[in-house]
Amino acid sequence: VMPEMHGLDLAAKILEREQGPSVVLMTGHAAELSGRLEQRDPSLPLLLKPFTSQQLIKTVRKALGDGATDRR
Repeated sequence: VMPEMHGLDLAAKILEREQGPSVVLMTGHAAELSGRLEQRDPSLPLLLKPFTSQQLIKTVRKALGDGATDRR
């Protein structure tokens, strides 16, 4: 939990200022943020806690634009 702004607000500020950063949204409080999550840009990957290492890898690859399949 961030004291001064929500993660969605921070992501929007980052994306406004920087050209091409990768952003992954992560939350353990999806029920509390359900209305806010609906307002998010659907192109931003969302990772809900708890998650597995494979879900993390897949989500980060999506954010980076890596279409690679699972490499073990």
